[in-house]
Amino acid sequence: ELIGGTITADQTICVDETPTTLIVTTATNSSTVSGNLVYKWQSSRTNIAANFQDIDDRFDSGLSYVPANSATATGTTYYRRKMTITGSNCEVFSDVSAVTVVGINPGTINGTQTVCFNGPVTIGSSQDATTTGGIAEQISYTWQQQINGGPWTNVSSGADPTLSINSGILTQTTSYKRLAFSTACSTATETLAVEVTVLPNIIAGEVQLTDSNLPTVICAGTNPGVLGVVNGSNSSTTNLRFQWYKKNNVSDPYISVVNAIAETYNPGTLTQTTYFTRKAFYDENTSCQVEATELRIDIAIVDAGTITG
Repeated sequence: ELIGGTITADQTICVDETPTTLIVTTATNSSTVSGNLVYKWQSSRTNIAANFQDIDDRFDSGLSYVPANSATATGTTYYRRKMTITGSNCEVFSDVSAVTVVGINPGTINGTQTVCFNGPVTIGSSQDATTTGGIAEQISYTWQQQINGGPWTNVSSGADPTLSINSGILTQTTSYKRLAFSTACSTATETLAVEVTVLPNIIAGEVQLTDSNLPTVICAGTNPGVLGVVNGSNSSTTNLRFQWYKKNNVSDPYISVVNAIAETYNPGTLTQTTYFTRKAFYDENTSCQVEATELRIDIAIVDAGTITG
C-alpha cells in the first residue's frame, strides 16, 4: 500500500519572500516497496482535487519542493506531492499545504509644502495602504525622515496613516515617507517621499530711527528721519518681504502704509503723535510673519503763553 504522507504546515509570507521548503513525512519510501518510486509536485489555486496540475520546473520531481519566488502572484496556492511506482498505475497524493502570499500596496501620501520655521506640519494620506492575498491582514506604519540627503531615520510607528509634527521641531527642509507593514509581513513597502520646505527664521527686532542721534520728540510739521529695524531680520534674508504700518492712538488698529515695502521707511513730516511698526514675511507662505516692536514719535506741544501790557 502506498501512503502519500503528511506535508509541511500552511504558511503565509510576503511578496518577494521565499516559502519554507515543503517536506513530506510518514510517506511510503523506497525501502518498503518493490519498484522505483517517482515523485511529481502539483499545485492548484482552488484546492479542488481535480484542479491540481503538475508543476514544470527543475525541482518538480524531488522528495521536497521549494515553491517559486513569491513575486509572481499574491493569494493562496495549494501544493501536494504525487507519488507513483514506475510501470504501474498506482498513485497516491500527500496532504495539501497552502502557501499564502501577501502583497502590500503602500498607498500615497501628501504634504509637499512650505512652512514656517518651527511651525507645525501634517503629512496626509491620499490613500491608505492595502493588502492583497491575505485574510484579515492588519496594517501598521512607520514614518521616516531624511534631512539634506542624509540617511532615512524613523520618526514614529503605529496605526495612524498620517503624521503630525508639533511646533518647535522643524528647523530645516525635510523629506518624509511612509512604510507599510502587515500582520504577515515584516518586509515593508514604501510610498514616494514628500518634501517639507522650512523657511528661515524671522527675527522681529524693534523699530528705531536709523540716525540714533535724532530725537523721538519733534515739532509738528517736521520729519523725524528714516525709520529702520534693529536686531531683526533684514533684506539679506532671501525672499524676505516688508510692510510698514502706522497709527495715531495707542488703542487704534495699525493700518498699512501704501508702497512702504522697503527695509526702511521715511514717514515725511508729522503733525501728530504717531506709532510705527514693520512686519516681515515670506511670499512663499505669508503666515510666516513677525511684527517689530513699535516706535512712537511724539509731537511736542508748545504753549506760547500770553503777554500783558
